[in-house]
Amino acid sequence: MSFKRILLVKPSGRKGLGFASDVIPIGLEYIAASVEDIVDEVTIIDLDMEQNSFPYFLDALNPDVVAITMSATDHYEGLRIAKIAKENGCTTVLGGYHPTAIPDELLSHPQVDLIIRGEGEYTMRELVQKDSFGDIPGLSYKENGTIIHNSDRPLIHDLDALPFPARHLRRHEYKDHIMIEKGREREVITMSRGCWGRCSFCCEPMMYRGCQRFRSPENVMEELLEIVSFHKGRPLSILVTDPNFMGSPKRVDRLCDLLHQYKLDIRFSVLVRADSVVRDPALIKKMCENGILSYEMGIESLKAEDLKNIRKNITVEIQEKAAKILGDNGAWVGGTLVIGLPGQTEEEIKRFPLYAREIGLTGAAFGIATPFPGTEFYRNLEQEGLIVERDWTRYDEMHSVFELEHVSGERLEELATYCHARFWTLDML
Repeated sequence: MSFKRILLVKPSGRKGLGFASDVIPIGLEYIAASVEDIVDEVTIIDLDMEQNSFPYFLDALNPDVVAITMSATDHYEGLRIAKIAKENGCTTVLGGYHPTAIPDELLSHPQVDLIIRGEGEYTMRELVQKDSFGDIPGLSYKENGTIIHNSDRPLIHDLDALPFPARHLRRHEYKDHIMIEKGREREVITMSRGCWGRCSFCCEPMMYRGCQRFRSPENVMEELLEIVSFHKGRPLSILVTDPNFMGSPKRVDRLCDLLHQYKLDIRFSVLVRADSVVRDPALIKKMCENGILSYEMGIESLKAEDLKNIRKNITVEIQEKAAKILGDNGAWVGGTLVIGLPGQTEEEIKRFPLYAREIGLTGAAFGIATPFPGTEFYRNLEQEGLIVERDWTRYDEMHSVFELEHVSGERLEELATYCHARFWTLDML
């Protein structure tokens, strides 16, 4: 049953505030790197970038396996691609946050053969080599009409052991049209996985069990040098995918020393927690001095009650102080705020853009509270019977999908537009 020709697919049409900068399919590049030494051919296609249709690639490549990465908004498009692949005799595999959260629902469709739950590198490597599915941790599949979930795969703790993403298989150039500094080529890197936070609306605790693991600074620098070579030494903007970049301050400090030593022409964009910023302002100064200049924090709300209810474990005072520390060091200070949490009123929501400006954010996004499957937030709302929308394409942080006490769904979507318009005025732009 071993497989030799692998086609990895990123569906077209992924949308939502959470994917505004999530463009390069680095997850698929990691999967490709994990199997390319043991298969005859592995190809990555990003259907947002390709001129040819998916059936064209099936005809041209004749793959044994079609593996599709999926978010919630990819649900129906991913199933459409799987159906075409299945009709052409391929084994179909789905992976990512969404399939990890709802494997039973996806496996109920005849065109879906396998689900990889959690981190996919080692599961995929075993899958393409073994003759049976039964002893592969992290795999879900069907046998005689029965859905079977193998045991969870242990988290990958030695991230340095993973090969670097297979950028050499990238078929397209990804231009930098979002990040702050123009004239730079876009790239992405993962320096750690997971987050020790327990935010109730976040998918990280489900995917990575609240455990953050780190690559060594030396291993990260080795990849950065490879990235610079891949881009032929041109100036770069690099998005760091880590949801909690400062989860290990000691490692960040050592990375800054290496960046200072090599003096690469790179500007980094990172995701940080406000409490980490406040805890170590000296490290923030050092980060900014070494090209880590764009920051995004999960501000979430100006209400202490909201922050407590979503288990953010920070205070309003901490997030205000964090914004000031970043601003004082010349950083671009971005923040995400969540509107439509249970209990919020229209008057409170209208305060959000003003608050974002008052605390010194230079960029802000106002997402509608979205209960992604697998999260504590989803489970609580489901138990209360408050989820009213089952169309996964609307789980994009731009649509209302559950019932609120004080604001209608239609009005909440109007308020999201209001918040963005009130923040992004001409003087801010």
